[in-house]
Amino acid sequence: RERMVGTNDPLFTLIAEIENQHQQKEIVAFITAQLAKTRNCGDKDMLYTPPSNFYDSETQRVMYILTLGTHPRYRRRGLARYMLKKCI
Repeated sequence: RERMVGTNDPLFTLIAEIENQHQQKEIVAFITAQLAKTRNCGDKDMLYTPPSNFYDSETQRVMYILTLGTHPRYRRRGLARYMLKKCI
């Protein structure tokens, strides 16, 4: 984990790779997301208002997806969905 420059909020980066026919690793998908405190969120009008039975701790952070990509040859296989689920 790294930190976002200027905010010190944590970054989450995940890379999916395969080994090609030449035994070399090839990146096929990647994601970078920033975790931020809700009170520091600049898009407060976009925040979800949870039901009253949610705990405050469950709604104190938001995640911004900064980068999400899949190599064209590996699209439509659920890699981006998998990467998003791993972030959450």
